Amino acid sequence: MENIPVEIIQRIFLELCSQSTRFPLRRDEPRLIVTHVCSQWRAIALSTPILWANFSIYVWDSCLPLCPIRAWISRSGQSTLSFKLYNSTRDSETVINFVFPIIHRCSLLKLHLNTTTLNRLLTLPLNSLCALQSMTLLIEGNAPDIIPFSTAFQPCPELRKFSLTAFMGPKPLKIANFNVPWHQLTILRLDSSSISAHECLDIVPSLYKR
Repeated sequence: MENIPVEIIQRIFLELCSQSTRFPLRRDEPRLIVTHVCSQWRAIALSTPILWANFSIYVWDSCLPLCPIRAWISRSGQSTLSFKLYNSTRDSETVINFVFPIIHRCSLLKLHLNTTTLNRLLTLPLNSLCALQSMTLLIEGNAPDIIPFSTAFQPCPELRKFSLTAFMGPKPLKIANFNVPWHQLTILRLDSSSISAHECLDIVPSLYKR
């Protein structure tokens, strides 16, 4: 192994660790395995930021250990992130305090949120999502009385995919207020009884702007 170029070993690690890391961590997580084989492999893995830039968090209770997640983010350096967060509807403050500081680095986001956190997401300042290419939102809870007119998606020059699934009761969800750059999208998915046909028709003209 001493004669194999570092770039080749890095490529092998990236192929081996192509799947997203899942938190809470499993003992057979490939990234953990390669860092425990020998000091050379550990040094190479820790000096490959993109190796640590794809992860998913499953929040089943309030006892999710955050230290390993922070270690992953630290090891990812300044790489763009692919980040998925599931079942986070219980504790919006944890989501806000943990996710939002890194959200500007995310090229792929998949978030399972409650409506309180949705409103906070939509009112993020300009340039908060400037690296975003794909956004998937799953929203649960009672629809808020007011959906703020969003600044979060402005500008969002790389966004091409937007998917929204909402379980929010009978109140209508004003999808236009998300202020997504609809004309950039190549994939759009809206799945909710809270989104009226009228709302969908309101954004259709924007889909054809070039």
